[in-house]
Formats: sequence, structure tokens, C-alpha cells
Amino acid sequence: MIRSGINRFRVLTLREIVAGPGRSAAVILVIAVSAALLVAVLAIYGSLTNSARQLTDSIGGDARIVVSGYTDTGFDAAVVGRIAALPGVSVAAPIVQQQREIDGAPVTVLGVDVSIVGLGSDLGQLAETGLGPASPLLRLRDGVVAGAGLGVAQGERLRIGEHTVTVAVVAGEADSAKVNGGRFVVAPLPLAQRLTDHDNRVDTVAVATEPDTDLAALRTEIVGAVDNRAVVSDTDIRSTQAENAVAISRDSTLLVAAISLVVAAFLVYNSMAMLVMQRRQKVATLRAMGARRSTVVTDLVLESVATGLFAAAIGIPLGWLLSRRAIHEVPAFLVQSVSAHLVYSVPPLTYPIVVVACMLASMAATVGAARQVHRISPLEALQSAELAATETLRSRWTVLAAVSGVSLMATAFVLAVLVRGPVVFLSVAVYTVGGIMLGIAGMSRIATWASAIARWFGVPGRLAAAAIERTPRRSWATAVTAGIAVALGIGVHGALADVIDSGSNSFAGLRATDVFVSSSPSTALPSGAMLPADLPDLVRTVPGVGTVGAGQWAYVTVGEERVAVEGLGPDNAGTTGALMNSATLQQVRAGTGVVVSRQMASRQGWDVGSRIDIGTPSGLRSTTIIAIMDMLTIDSGTIAMSVADMRGWFDRPGATYLSVSLASGADRSAVMSAIEQLAPDAVYVYSGEESYAAATHNIRQAGVLAGGLQWTVALVAAVALMNTFTLAVLQRRRELGVLRAMGATRRLVTRFILVEALSVGVVGGVLGMVLGVMVQYLATLVSAETLGIAVRFTIAPGVLGFAALGVLICLLGAVVPAVRAARMNIVAAIWSE
Repeated sequence: MIRSGINRFRVLTLREIVAGPGRSAAVILVIAVSAALLVAVLAIYGSLTNSARQLTDSIGGDARIVVSGYTDTGFDAAVVGRIAALPGVSVAAPIVQQQREIDGAPVTVLGVDVSIVGLGSDLGQLAETGLGPASPLLRLRDGVVAGAGLGVAQGERLRIGEHTVTVAVVAGEADSAKVNGGRFVVAPLPLAQRLTDHDNRVDTVAVATEPDTDLAALRTEIVGAVDNRAVVSDTDIRSTQAENAVAISRDSTLLVAAISLVVAAFLVYNSMAMLVMQRRQKVATLRAMGARRSTVVTDLVLESVATGLFAAAIGIPLGWLLSRRAIHEVPAFLVQSVSAHLVYSVPPLTYPIVVVACMLASMAATVGAARQVHRISPLEALQSAELAATETLRSRWTVLAAVSGVSLMATAFVLAVLVRGPVVFLSVAVYTVGGIMLGIAGMSRIATWASAIARWFGVPGRLAAAAIERTPRRSWATAVTAGIAVALGIGVHGALADVIDSGSNSFAGLRATDVFVSSSPSTALPSGAMLPADLPDLVRTVPGVGTVGAGQWAYVTVGEERVAVEGLGPDNAGTTGALMNSATLQQVRAGTGVVVSRQMASRQGWDVGSRIDIGTPSGLRSTTIIAIMDMLTIDSGTIAMSVADMRGWFDRPGATYLSVSLASGADRSAVMSAIEQLAPDAVYVYSGEESYAAATHNIRQAGVLAGGLQWTVALVAAVALMNTFTLAVLQRRRELGVLRAMGATRRLVTRFILVEALSVGVVGGVLGMVLGVMVQYLATLVSAETLGIAVRFTIAPGVLGFAALGVLICLLGAVVPAVRAARMNIVAAIWSE
């Protein structure tokens, strides 16, 4: 049986592939592109979360429990001794872990003592080397171990904030790569505390336990020891927080990639259906020779498996190259939320998942197309393939497809309105599948509409109309393919435009500020190091400066989530203050309560008036939610509070940014230049307009991959349509030869095929425009739920351009087959059968 199957594959299938390599190449390309997109998405977002996980693992080693600060200010180092004294604790290693800039690039500063060696971690091995008896690190008061990724040499001086250190040891390439991609500085704990303004404070205590220790009981003991002044958790808390921070962006992009695979499966279905039609006479011959229907179907399915494997073999390296290139274009706010150097890595299950997805998509599409085999009679081996009319969908299947389509589309809206969480993203995919089902139900209608349009174009149009009416399935498949490309274009482009337009309002307050002075560049949230304490007073002395308001941004652990918190003070509305009315803003500045983003309030079940507890280095603090704001947050949420409370609660004196208002008539450029001259090198000065442009650019950049996917789908559709029209020309080769023999000119044949493509493209473009607008509306509902802002639905004039794109895709797909048909040899065509 196996040998006969191999022989059939070699004699029949391979012969078909060799005779028509274009069809096979087109099908493989369609699936390969979708596979590449899946690999790219999984690799990019896998790199984000894996970078945080690798850094955590390289530091923690054998640690079973981690005690970490609520913010980057850490907590009192005195708790280390209390933790170490608990029964069951074998090692309690204090660690300082902070992000700082060296030469404008982020670097992780790590401070440890000899206890880190007991964790058996990569960081412990580096520390052991640096703290060894012969190490030059011990001979220098300001000596550090530098990672090879910094590109520095032994003895070189490095400036970290207001401090300068000496590179005593440069870690080897292999050892460096294990810790934050080699971009780190390891210092003795006292020096690291001085470099990061962490006097008598640590960020983390990594706890290793004795064998057979009851972890749950030990955690309870540690919670009592820290007295709610730090977070006690498993070792993977940072990687979990990083994963939560990128979840929305990852899930939305992954959804578009998955939809592209569904579209690819539909295009494969069309190609395989055309293939079955083309092989109809050969299949009938096999049936007449005694072959079973199941045997023929099995051969087709095996061919689809081979197609899926070939597509995966091409798509996986293509996706790898695409993700390697795109990893450097990840928006700054996503990298910042991870708090680790971005190291490219592909999750282990990515490649098996993509291979299986390619095979399943190809097999599912083929099984659907192979259904036609059951309708081929052995008697068809005695007649011309030209006489085998293409069947339309039977009435019961039409009704079933219509009911399924309407049900799926209704279900999609129910999901978008009622469901919360990541599942809501499925509504767009469900709606798209429902639209395809309605397209299946309307097969005969689509062919009728395309035929009516074709008749407007004279003699070529009447020939095209006759061809459309004779092969409604092919016309339907072509129209739906073009329609899907148009619908995804309108849906993705329109939804991104709506999110950018609505989300930009979250940052409108930035434009109202004349100048910002910050510890971070305009592309990042100013949550880094504190500005020098005397800088506000120095800025006030600059001619042309009116008022100077101090503010802070920080990432704070609330529960087990990492949220962004902004502190607002007098003369500073910051980003969040512009989203409140004046009374609420004054209440926040006065410390009456806090304002939270809608996304976070919805997820936590909070409302106006709710009392919430926030952990701080000084213990739990309770406050009241006085308002909920529409704030675009890609990560876990945002809280606005008084800067005075923020300083007191989290022991963060000072400011991470200053809002500067200019005096009347002052020259902004001159004022900015004067501030830059008196500010230290690590301080950034930029206008409010620059800050607003950077914030909106981050939003656009987050949607770049999704936008690229829509154009990829359009390209895939164009390739699939060219394949469809090429197969149509081959199938009608004798018919076209007869037309030429009867006097039809090459121009008439070319116009006939182009008119057919144009007519079908117009129908597909209009249907895609309607479906796309509804997809866009659904996507705005989903975006409003996941992003926590009111997203305005706007139909842009560009939808007509996307409809025209559907027509253009059909025409481009038909150009090569039309020229080929016109140049066909008349005698060879007539005798082709």
C-alpha cells in the first residue's frame, strides 16, 4: 500500500508539479509568508519576555523566593539580617539592581556581596571572579566588573550619573552573554548603593532554602519579617510582570498574524479546488481503473502535508530574518517596561508550532477542496474536461453557510461587548471567519453581480460574463480573495488610525508644557534616576523661565502587577493632569486621593470612591480613588497621585522631570540652550511638542508590525489571484484556442480576461469595503476595552482607495495570464485534449 502510494505520488503528483511549478510555488509562498509572520511575532515578543527571564535567572540561580522593592528605591537593608536568621534559609543575598545610562545607552548596575556566591548563579560566578583574592577589584575603592557588551577596557573610567568608576575587570565574552547580554556593571554592594543613591537600601533579596523546607510556611515568615515593606514572591515575578506589560501589544499583533494564516488557508483552498477541477479527467480515469475515492483524497492530503512542510521550511528562516531586523525597531516604551537589555531569542516551541500550523492549514484547506472528488464519476474519463461544468453550492450548504456566517458575526460583537481580557481579541478573527462564511453562502449572487458588471464592456465583456456564469465557483473565490485583502486593509489601517487619533489625546498635556527637563530621553518614560536636587533652583535662574514644576514617574508593584505612577505637584500637570478637570487635579496635588486608568480599574474591579491599599517601603498605605481617567496604557495601568505623597510613601525625594513654563515673550530655543549648559550630561532637555511627537510615535511604532501584516496579506492575495487566473487560462486553453481560430484577436482575448478580472475585482472590492468597515468598528470596540480609552470610530475617505486596491490586485493577478493567453499557439491549444 505504501509503495503504491509512493508510486502514485511520483507518477501523478510530481508530474503535475513539474508540468505546472507556478501553482505549487504560489501555494507554498502563500503559506510560507504567513509562517514567517508567525515566527516574527513570536520571536519579537518572546525576546522581550525572555530577556527579563534570563536576567532574573542569571541573578537568582538557586533562589526559591525573592523579596523585591515596590519601586526602584528598594527597601531598608536591615531586613536582610532578619530574613537570613529565619529557619530554613540557607542564603539571603542582598542585591542592588538599577538601570542607569553610560554614554547615552542603558546599562544594568548590579551590587552584591559575597553571599551571592552561595546562589550558584551566573552573577555569583562573576562576583566570585571579581571578589577573589587576586582580583584588582579589591585594590580599588571605585572598581567594578564590566560586561563585555559595554566594549570597555580594563582601567577605563566610566561615568554613571554623577559618579565615576574604574573598570577593574572585564568579564569574558561567554560569561558576559549570560547576564543581560553583557551590558552590566557589577560592583561591591556599598559602591553600588552609592552609585544608585541607595544608602543602606537594597532592591532585592534572593533567598535560597535548606532541603525539604516548607516554602509556603517560609514565605509567611518572610512576609512577617519585612512587615509589608517589600514584595515577597516567587523568583519569576519580574518576568511575569514583563510578560504582562507586553501582553496587549503581543496578543493584538499575534491575532493579525493568525488571521493571515486563516486567509492563507482559504487561498490554499481556492488553489486546491482549482487543482481538483484541472485534474478532474485524470481523477475520473483513476476511478474507472478501480481507485477508491478515499485513495484519491488521501493522495491530495499527503500532497498538502508536503506543501505545508515545504512552506514551513521557507517561512521559518524568512521569519527569523524578519524578526532579527525588526527587533531593533521595538518601541522604546516596550523595552523600558522589560527593564532588561533586549537579547534576541526565539521561544523553543515556536518552530514546532509554526510547522504544525502550516501543515494543519494546508491539510484543512485541502480536505475542504477534496470534497469535490466524491462527485466525480468514472464516466467523466470519457468526456472532455471542458464539458465538466463547475458545480455551485447546494441549497442546504448555502443555508448552513449563511446561518453560520450570521451567527459567527453576531458572536463576535457579543465577545467584543461583554467579554473582558485577552479573549476579546478573538472577536475580530471570529467576525472575519463569519464574513467568509457569508461569502460562501452568496456564491451565486457574487457571480451574478460580476457578470452584470462585465456586460458593460461590449464584446470582451459579454465573453467575460459567459465565463463567469459558467464557472461561478472560480469567480466567487477570486472576488472573496480580493475582498479579504480589502477588508483586512481597511480594518487594520482604520483601527490603527482610530487608536492613534484617540490615544494621542492621552498625551495632549505634553504639548501644553513649554520645556521638559528629564532624566530620560523624550522617547522613554522619565522613570529613571532622580535629577540633581539643586537643578530646579538653577533652572529658575535662567532668563525667560516663568514657573518650574517638579514631577515624578516610577514603576510600582501593586499586588503582583507593575504599573506606572506619576506624581503631580504645583505648577505641573504632567501627562495625567491634562486628563482631569481642574477640581480633580487640585485634589490629586493636595493628596486627597488618586486617579487610576480605566483599564486598571476595570481589571481590578475598582470604582470611584473605592479604597485601595498600596505597598510602600514604609508599609501599606491606603488611599481613595477620586476619579478614573481615559489614559492610553499598553502595560498594566497608570496611577496619578500627589508628588509629595510619592516622595514620602516611596522614599523618592526630588524629581525625575521638571515642567518649565516660559515667561511671556521668551525665546524657547534660547531658554533650552541655557538650561542644557547648566544641566549635567545625563539630563535631557526637550520641548513639550517633541515629547508629544515621541509619545505618538511610540503608538504608531507599536502598530508598525500589524500594519506591515496587512500589506503582506495583500501581496499574498495578489500572488494567489495570479495563480487562480493562470489555472483558469490553462483550464480554458482549448476554448481560447477555438476563439482565436474563429478570428478573435490577441487584443480581444487579453481584454476578455482583464474584463473578467476587473468585474470580479469590483464586486470583491465593494464587499471587502463593507466587511472592512465593520471589522474596523469591531476593532475599535476591542481597542477601547483593552487599552482603557474611548476610541472614536471614523470612516476615512481612504476606504475607497482600499476598494480600488482590491480591483488593482485582481488586475495585476490577471495581467500575466492574459498576456500568456493572447500568445497561445492556436493549433496546440485546440489539440491540447
